[in-house]
Amino acid sequence: MKHGTRPPFVQDLRRMAPVWAIVIVTAIVVAVTMREVGQAQLRQATALSRNACNYAEVLFNSAYQRMNSIRQMAGERRLEGETLDEPALGILAGNDRLHWAIDRFQQAVRLCPTMREAHRSLAVLKWYDGDASGAYYHLASWQMSLDRLAEAQMHFELAREADPENREALMGLVECLLRQDRVQEARAQVAGHEEELRMTPQGTLLLGDLLWRERNIEQAEEYLREGLREYPVDRKAISSLFSIAQATGELRSTADFLLSLGEGRQRVATEAYDLAGALYMELGDYRAAEVAYRRALELFPNNVDILFSASVAQYKQGKYSEARDTVRLAIEHDIGRVMRRIEQSGVDPR
Repeated sequence: MKHGTRPPFVQDLRRMAPVWAIVIVTAIVVAVTMREVGQAQLRQATALSRNACNYAEVLFNSAYQRMNSIRQMAGERRLEGETLDEPALGILAGNDRLHWAIDRFQQAVRLCPTMREAHRSLAVLKWYDGDASGAYYHLASWQMSLDRLAEAQMHFELAREADPENREALMGLVECLLRQDRVQEARAQVAGHEEELRMTPQGTLLLGDLLWRERNIEQAEEYLREGLREYPVDRKAISSLFSIAQATGELRSTADFLLSLGEGRQRVATEAYDLAGALYMELGDYRAAEVAYRRALELFPNNVDILFSASVAQYKQGKYSEARDTVRLAIEHDIGRVMRRIEQSGVDPR
């Protein structure tokens, strides 16, 4: 090899340099793309959770627009949900337009069970369709959303009389009785139906609530966890599990469980993360509490209470600058509520 000439392997590396550059650039592009895809999927899941009730409202509005034409077909019978008169029962049974509207309203209720006017509209449409049990069930659900519990109980019972196999009516009746603190009557209604109710997560959660009212704490916790794994949007069940944790002292395991509910899920109640954060705060694990509150804020960014709680978790970790920024964001939404929370917490407002 002559003096001044490069060894063959160096020459080979020089020739391969463009290829290696392409490989490196491609690897970087792939990594960045995968990261962006992951972030996009997270944003999409968060948006789906946050906008579930917004989409339910779209479904409701589209179905409600068809209500007038359906009423005209029914002979101008303007039922208002509480006047389910016999002549209108089944007057439009099997009608395609009617079934289209029923389907939209039912989708809205599944996405947002507290959408009371959807229940009221379904009571009318189910009556037109000849489904007396379904009509009474939705009428009772609407009345229960207004805390008219005695009327709701009566109509749940009528729904059960019209169709003893109507599981939703049974669940509604039991929940209505529990809301009136009539635990023994609720237990009597459940007798013989436990296995049937446990076939759905909502039924399992209802049994868990009943067991909690009966102070059968160990079994109540088991049922609530089982139901929430499949249906992590039940706010009442999440609150009951939180109360059980405080009663038993099982703060860590409950907080970890609530925080895990969103894994692989597109929808989860904000309360799961908010109450997980509260449990971590009781434990003095402020870092975990901040993580929980951040997850809650991904679902409900403008919630003043969660913003304030997150700022306290940051303050407790010595993140004073971040805590100020977070609490200022809360102040922008509701300064009065923030000042009340500051007084309750004893946090230095400076």
